[in-house]
This record gives sequence, structure tokens and C-alpha cells, in this order.
Amino acid sequence: MNKPFRDAAVTGAPSVLVMGVLVGAGVPAELATALSVVTSVVASAAYRWLRARWPWLLAVDAPSGGK
Repeated sequence: MNKPFRDAAVTGAPSVLVMGVLVGAGVPAELATALSVVTSVVASAAYRWLRARWPWLLAVDAPSGGK
């Protein structure tokens, strides 16, 4: 999987979902935005944790070279 698409799916989807639910529930936009940022950080860390523990996932989705 291409890294930008992976990053968008792993961090973007949960962040947008949390923000949409919170704004829909009447939470102020500033707080919803802050919580969605925290959600993206947690989702990214959880994905890295899963990828480190399941070698087959690392083989399917190898990290970028970091040039």
C-alpha cells in the first residue's frame, strides 16, 4: 500500500469519525478538533504497535525508506 494512502486511512478515518460524532452531538468545534487530533495520534501509535507484533502485516505494508 502506498504510504500516503495508508496514513490517510489509518489516521484520517478515525479522526474524521470522532470529529463528526462530537460536532453532531453538540460539542464545540474547538474541543472536537483537539480530540480528533488526539485520536489520530492514538490511531497511528496503535497501528505501529500492531504492525510491529504481526510480521505478516509488516511484510504487506513495509515502512518507507525515509529519504
